[in-house]
Amino acid sequence: DIERSMFKSDSVSYGIDWRRRFGMLLWSCSSNPQDQVTLSSVVKQYISDVSAGLAPRPTPLYRNESHVPHSASNTKDQCLLYQVLNHHACPDTPLIDIVTPSSHSPFRHDFSAAFHLGA
Repeated sequence: DIERSMFKSDSVSYGIDWRRRFGMLLWSCSSNPQDQVTLSSVVKQYISDVSAGLAPRPTPLYRNESHVPHSASNTKDQCLLYQVLNHHACPDTPLIDIVTPSSHSPFRHDFSAAFHLGA
């Protein structure tokens, strides 16, 4: 895959954030009508690509580090959207990972998104 090799060769200058990269993966997996592709399988594929250093980490929007490789970043914060997708793929994912403020805000006491998700 071209995108995987581009990210692996030079992740610092790779100009595509995780949302666009996930969208490309979703589009490429679903482009063949013969394949039985589910959203869960695409999310799991993206998780394995991130773990292998072949895709950008799903960092929150407020962080401008989506192009930084996993090993170079000291944060473990993941985007709220990614956490919801991950929960769909793996329902046993703890809800605390989704509603944590660091997934959507730099302010650790901002539970506004958690409130909206719960409403």
